[in-house]
Amino acid sequence: MSGIKDSIVEWLEKLGKSMEASPEDYGYTEEEISRIEAQAEGDSVTQHRLLGVSGEPAALAELLDEGEQPHYCIPVSDIEVEGAGRETESPSGELIVTEKRTLVKRFEGISVSQSRLNYPRIDLIEVSEGPVHTRLTIQAGGRTFSMRTVDWGEELESASEMVEHLSEVEG
Repeated sequence: MSGIKDSIVEWLEKLGKSMEASPEDYGYTEEEISRIEAQAEGDSVTQHRLLGVSGEPAALAELLDEGEQPHYCIPVSDIEVEGAGRETESPSGELIVTEKRTLVKRFEGISVSQSRLNYPRIDLIEVSEGPVHTRLTIQAGGRTFSMRTVDWGEELESASEMVEHLSEVEG
């Protein structure tokens, strides 16, 4: 039985590798992706988060401007956006913090949308830790973004400190 189990695990690993996107898919080299990952402030910027799965819409590498360094890419859930005349909810997404801006990427069924928050427009960032999850709230440009994460509390706190600092410097 162990031989069958090992074969299945090996097959699944190969399948996963075949689905991974390549740096070349987004105009990067392996070395550039490794450099971006190494220069990130947090542990959440990984090759998998940068490249995603082959064919995935709006992979992080695709969203970056030339030379832009992501420092945090934290998985989030229960994203609520209020303001600007509408309200939206998304079950999951990512909070991406770079030295130029913050992105809130929202997965909505089979589509992906994103909000780009430039630092001078960010009025408030607040982290609230609860017994099960951590909630982040960002107010920017007349909109309020609220999201939560599990197991990323310290990384989220560091990301929010960076956003707060950059908002003060650029605002």
